[in-house]
Amino acid sequence: MFHFKAGHYEWLLDVGARLGVGFDAMGKRKHGCASTLHFCDALRVIYGSEHADTALAASFAVENWAAAGFWDELVEGWKGFNANREQRVPVGFWTHHAALEAQHADHTLDELKEVYLAGRVCDEDKFVADCGEMLDAVKVFWDGLDARRLGSAPPAPSKDYSVGGLGYKGDTPFGGPVGGAQRTAEQRQL
Repeated sequence: MFHFKAGHYEWLLDVGARLGVGFDAMGKRKHGCASTLHFCDALRVIYGSEHADTALAASFAVENWAAAGFWDELVEGWKGFNANREQRVPVGFWTHHAALEAQHADHTLDELKEVYLAGRVCDEDKFVADCGEMLDAVKVFWDGLDARRLGSAPPAPSKDYSVGGLGYKGDTPFGGPVGGAQRTAEQRQL
């Protein structure tokens, strides 16, 4: 039975509340680090492409990435995060998606076959290249998270998907710069 409290956004609000991040601070670009913004912009450009075959390739790539254990890794990460905290972050959102993805993994190849046989993949080489481009953006995202975890600078992406090609300045996401130091009042205003 559905109830609003079980909606995706409500779950994210619960996670944010446990981390001291309120509704007004969620989803704002100014809080994103360069690698996260790069990934979001790549999703906008590739996954949201007006060219159906490009969007299909991105969808296939993202679905296969997620099916390869992404949600399970998130669940493990949140459990580790919670292990030494008094105020624990609820993991229901993540465990729910892990279970859904396990069921969905079997269907992604069937969906691709259906799309392919319907003639919606017009250029196989481009399809494969678009899948690779989307997965490159996923790698930038994960490499950025890992670099933050290690306290090092994230590698620069090879392609710029930023709005207007303006790139990404700094790496100061919500919660502070690399290494966990607190941001100054001036940085919070940016």
